[in-house]
Amino acid sequence: MSRFPTKESDVYSLSIKMFYGFFYHSTDFPSVDPNDFLIPFSNYHDAINALGQAKAVVKVAAKKKQDSLANLKTQMKKCLKLSEVDCADCPVKLSEIGWSASKGANRSAATSQPQDLHFERIASDKIRLCWGRPAKGSVVCYIIEKREADNGGSFDKWSLAGSSLTESITLCGTGGIFTEYRVIAQDPVHKSSASNTVAAVT
Repeated sequence: MSRFPTKESDVYSLSIKMFYGFFYHSTDFPSVDPNDFLIPFSNYHDAINALGQAKAVVKVAAKKKQDSLANLKTQMKKCLKLSEVDCADCPVKLSEIGWSASKGANRSAATSQPQDLHFERIASDKIRLCWGRPAKGSVVCYIIEKREADNGGSFDKWSLAGSSLTESITLCGTGGIFTEYRVIAQDPVHKSSASNTVAAVT
């Protein structure tokens, strides 16, 4: 003697057999109106399809949420690094954005200077400066400075040429002017001493 199934999958499997049996062998089951069985069977079948579609939508939405979260975290970390530089002289200001100075920011020893600054010529009017990380300390970003020589060979004061979060930067030419470059490492509190200088005409 058959027993009514308890598992949903078994109930669904039995319902399919009953559906085809009632419709294709209706004369064998005169007490059952196939149309009465069709309504709950169709409703359940439609619910299964709707659930499948909903799961697909949820899966897509979950993937989009994870991608958005990853992008948000990347941008947050970038902004926090830049903000630590902005507030290097007064780290307490970081509390305004719910942050605090990096661990060890109050140490007395500053980060050492960037090492082995050199350049690669990419084009007649473009160079890439490259250097090594400081031997000690942490780095939030690097500050690249330049000074240009006048016709008499005297140099101007050092000025900002750019900044970088990595150990390289590409710079465009200065109109054929003899220019010296140096790099300074910025940690959450201090600026390091300057690296060695390199000179280029671009």
